[in-house]
Amino acid sequence: MNRDIDAIGGKQLGLITTAQFRSAGVTNRQIGCQKRRGGVERIRHGVYRLAGAPTTWNQALLAACLGAGKGAVVSHTTAAALWGFRHSDRQCGVLHVTAPHQLRLPGVTGHTIALGPGDATLRHSVPVTTAERTIIDIAGALSLHQLGEVLDDALRRRLVDLERLRRLVAAAAARGGRRLLWPLHRLLAQSLPPAW
Repeated sequence: MNRDIDAIGGKQLGLITTAQFRSAGVTNRQIGCQKRRGGVERIRHGVYRLAGAPTTWNQALLAACLGAGKGAVVSHTTAAALWGFRHSDRQCGVLHVTAPHQLRLPGVTGHTIALGPGDATLRHSVPVTTAERTIIDIAGALSLHQLGEVLDDALRRRLVDLERLRRLVAAAAARGGRRLLWPLHRLLAQSLPPAW
């Protein structure tokens, strides 16, 4: 492999896409040759793991995002597990990915949402919804008590800014998500004085 490939793989947990191979001057035929020799292993359509790169959960998440295309990020309960939130399980088997376009990937539950500016970040080299956005996405799946524990823990670890969370919740409610967000509204009312 060439240095460009190694540099890309080094930044992406040992992963590289077909498009990245091509931009580094590697042809489809050369990729096939590398597969046969064991230099790369295809792990998703258009996504390869370089030989010697360890197989990790974070790598599987990044592979799903790379396979999903531009703008794809880990989200919902998968993002909660990546953030280390309480009541999240990284072994649940299904990965949740949000993208601005429809997704059809094996083992991935796709969410078609155009995320706003600042709704995504990197965590452990994986594109993911911010901690605030993740809390909004999982709010409807948790009890009020569980959601309170998640919020308290995220605040204690300084992963969440309450004022930013309040603004995001208000924006989500305005788009029609009031019913699912009522527990979060209640918790925020207890945590922050009303905005004037």
